Amino acid sequence: PRAIRSSLKLLVALNPKDEYPEARAMQRHFILHTGGTNTGKTYAGFERLRKAKTGVYLAPLRLLALEAQERLLDLGVACSLTTGEPEVQVALLTTGEEEDRREGDTHVAATAEKLDLSARYDAAVIDECQMIADRERGFAWTRAILGVLAPEVHLCAAPEARVTLATVLPP
Repeated sequence: PRAIRSSLKLLVALNPKDEYPEARAMQRHFILHTGGTNTGKTYAGFERLRKAKTGVYLAPLRLLALEAQERLLDLGVACSLTTGEPEVQVALLTTGEEEDRREGDTHVAATAEKLDLSARYDAAVIDECQMIADRERGFAWTRAILGVLAPEVHLCAAPEARVTLATVLPP
């Protein structure tokens, strides 16, 4: 049992923040935008995203990711789209998968589960961060917040998420 525990400790991080050493090594700045529906919190983050050389927008719904891609394309920003469930769940939940990869893209609009943890961005916008408290999908927001490789990360959330996000954000 002791040998098994020792082996597991090497494979499984005891604290979720330890799972993202590359992101933790970066100098990252988190900007929290909170407010009710239609208060401009996402707009504020999105404005910065469109001005960035490279960026990622993460949403809870395929439709929101698609709207972000279309908006960026309308603004002349080369943006790809990737939506769907996490790869481990693809066999169980295959609805909502969509890929629109564009050659020469500088930005990506995606559902939170589809964040590419190896890609580097100048700015990231993670929308609906109150989803971090969701039993089934909260892992995707935790993973995105702790693991996105961007020096500037905009977190958009309902006001009640402020306390939860403060406990998750890296110091």
